[in-house]
Amino acid sequence: MESLRVRILSEEYAFRTENPDLTRLAAEQVNRLIGEYRQKISDYSPVRLAVLAATSLAEKAIEHERRLQAIERELARLNRYVETSIESSRAESGWRDEPPTLSDAEKDIERASQRSSSEPSKEA
Repeated sequence: MESLRVRILSEEYAFRTENPDLTRLAAEQVNRLIGEYRQKISDYSPVRLAVLAATSLAEKAIEHERRLQAIERELARLNRYVETSIESSRAESGWRDEPPTLSDAEKDIERASQRSSSEPSKEA
């Protein structure tokens, strides 16, 4: 944890934080938003402006969390679709999860050569 001092509404605040850069950016965003509200609503107290800013930032955080959850649900749906498609394709093609061993390949070649040697020649 690192100590960090930031200024919000002309007041200095001390923080202990794991990520000073993020905390500094958050404080800048809060200060900027409070300044925007102060320009629009000049007769509000600093506390009331801070509450408006906090509420606005909380709404944005909730909105982003909901979007993230929707994206995660869609990603899970697409993953299920891809997995089902792959399984279906493997079943149709006779795919095995493990690659054939050399002995299996050799057996296949031997069977194929036996079939071709037992077939009558088309030369005549």
